[in-house]
Amino acid sequence: MAEETKRKKPVMLTGRSRKYLEHQGYIVALVERSLDVPKFPGSTERFRNKFDAFGFADLAAVHPDKTGTLFIQVTDHAHRLDRLAKILALRTPKVILQANNRIELHTWKASRKQGRKLWCLRLQAARLWIDGAKVEFEEPQEKWFLENMTEYELEF
Repeated sequence: MAEETKRKKPVMLTGRSRKYLEHQGYIVALVERSLDVPKFPGSTERFRNKFDAFGFADLAAVHPDKTGTLFIQVTDHAHRLDRLAKILALRTPKVILQANNRIELHTWKASRKQGRKLWCLRLQAARLWIDGAKVEFEEPQEKWFLENMTEYELEF
């Protein structure tokens, strides 16, 4: 009998971003919702469908020292470009930024560095062009964390 391979449990990246933001002093709310919907009209079969706030946001966060609300899309490194394209294709990010709110893309990746399992968080903030006509994302900033979400300085 062949040995069964156990499937790894998925890591909840949204929870990682939530812990990171709370450590930074934010109050965080989950704004993504899941609904059980029929597979097709009249069907008794159902599947879970996820809906993001404003078409992209998984989390919303407020900080006592920062203006507006921060809306966050969370994904893994492999899907970063897909999520950037998704956000830029929407009309809502422009309005959100014009209303003095902020948008960030959080991408996560587990990695082995310096003999330890570390998590890399890439943060990319959205900004509005000076004329207000276009939304773009800044270059990503990387932060590294141990499994327990303690920030880790890489030594090169």
